[in-house]
Amino acid sequence: MHSAYNNCGTFNNCGTYNSGTYNNCGTYNNSNANNNHGTFNNSLTDNNSNAYNNCGTFNNCGTFNNYGTYNNCGTYNNCGTYNNCGAHNNCGTFNNSRAYTTLGPFYKEAFPSFRTITVNSFR
Repeated sequence: MHSAYNNCGTFNNCGTYNSGTYNNCGTYNNSNANNNHGTFNNSLTDNNSNAYNNCGTFNNCGTFNNYGTYNNCGTYNNCGTYNNCGAHNNCGTFNNSRAYTTLGPFYKEAFPSFRTITVNSFR
C-alpha cells in the first residue's frame, strides 16, 4: 500500500533557512515492510531551539517510494539555528529494506531512528 501521511501535529518552523548546497540526486527506495498493528501515538514535544539556516540549493531529483504509514501526531517546534553552509551532495542509493513490525503502542522502541535521522541530517 502507498503511504498515508497523517500529519496531525503542530509544525512550527520559525527558524531561518540560509546556507549550503543540497543536491539530492540519489534514489531513495523505502520499501521496508511497515506493519503497524498497534497504536502509534507520537505525543512527544520536539523542541529544537537551535537556528536552522539553510541558504543553499535543494535539488531533489531522486525517487522517493514511501510504502509505510506515518502517523505524526506530536508537536514539532523548530525554532533553533542550524547553519549549513557547506555543500551537501547526496548522490548515493539509499535502500531501506528492514521490516518494522509493531504489535502494540511501542512507536519509540520500534522506530528509534526517525528522530535521530531528522535532527542530525541538518547538522
